[in-house]
Amino acid sequence: MQSPARTRKLRFLHLSQRMWCGSLLFFLLILRLNAQSQTSHLVSVTGVVLDRDSGQPLDSALVFLSDAHSQPLDTLLTDEAGNWKRMVMLKEKVREIHLKFQKEGYFGQETKLFLSSSRALPPLTIGLLARTPRGPGMVLDRSMPRFIYFPEQSDQFLEKHKTDLEKVATYLEENPKARLHLTCFTGQLEKHIKPLSRKRGLTVQRFLAEKGIDPHRIEVEAIGRGSPINNPHDAREDAPNRGVKISYNNQQTP
Repeated sequence: MQSPARTRKLRFLHLSQRMWCGSLLFFLLILRLNAQSQTSHLVSVTGVVLDRDSGQPLDSALVFLSDAHSQPLDTLLTDEAGNWKRMVMLKEKVREIHLKFQKEGYFGQETKLFLSSSRALPPLTIGLLARTPRGPGMVLDRSMPRFIYFPEQSDQFLEKHKTDLEKVATYLEENPKARLHLTCFTGQLEKHIKPLSRKRGLTVQRFLAEKGIDPHRIEVEAIGRGSPINNPHDAREDAPNRGVKISYNNQQTP
């Protein structure tokens, strides 16, 4: 049987060891946070998207930001004046940002921003989009489906959209020069965001292919979480963020 003095000594040693381990973990955490702050920094990226011919601002144009290795940084929409702005966290070795602008009825545009020696970006990035040509019989009905919604954590679209996609297939059959761009999103509360968003786009592409549409006419772009339509607190509120946006493009099919 241990004496009271020896018991107190052992307790003191155990407590000292725990305190030392806790102090070491805290010190390592501080070192890691400090290293991250030194190897990454925030930069402000600002721009405007305009119609190339008229110079008028384009609202609701999609802006995709990625690094030099095509790793996505963010996705957002332009406001009513065609403006967009975002703070982006960049790693120390990143020397450029890739931008891609898209809007229905326009050819997409890609550009690059190079950081100066002071790690600064140009004060304003201007995107100029040219309209896609439209030929006879290629007028797009305003009632054509624009968004296909999905249940939570599912890559199978809601049953109500089957009729919508059949209408899209009919449009593509009647307009052999038309192509689709599918921008695929997940909700703000969903998991496995990039693979899930891609599966949703492939589901839409496969449905149209089964209707006889060449899948090469359908481009799939997986975004994951984009700029949310709302800030959800539960799955029901997150429903408008889950889906595939359909953009119609009447370029000549290669």
